Amino acid sequence: MKNAQSKLRRAHRAQDVLKEQDAAVKVRRGSRLLVAALVMTMTASMPACVEQPEAGSASESMREAGDSAANAASSTGQVFVHAYQSAATAATDSTITARVKAALFNGQLTAAAPIHVTTVAGVVTLGGAVQSTEVAEGAAQLAQATVGVASVRNELTVVPDGREAN
Repeated sequence: MKNAQSKLRRAHRAQDVLKEQDAAVKVRRGSRLLVAALVMTMTASMPACVEQPEAGSASESMREAGDSAANAASSTGQVFVHAYQSAATAATDSTITARVKAALFNGQLTAAAPIHVTTVAGVVTLGGAVQSTEVAEGAAQLAQATVGVASVRNELTVVPDGREAN
């Protein structure tokens, strides 16, 4: 019975790892669509930047149009940079989560432990209930040794004898 439960947990972990990898691919695709949308927005805003004021010289109008276009391009560029960084961070975090889950799945002490993994900006948080401090510490060490992990927040609860945590 215990062996069957262990196999079931491993199967669920393997599914979680695949879901995380799939999520990372979707984020990459979404960032490509975002880039296309930003380019279209910038292109569409250019004619509005060249409108002529009612009064003033032609050179003043050209200077104002140039300033307006530069400001629009700068703003659009900043939006693009922030959007790209957010998408890249999300993709990286998904990859780190998948790597940590795989390491825990393959770990001798942690293979059967129901450990939840989340990653935000490279900081991995481990949650759930484990049977010993040895398992909790081993999980934290495996997570810290994973490529891309900046730090680990070990929020695992030790519950001996398989009792439920409160």
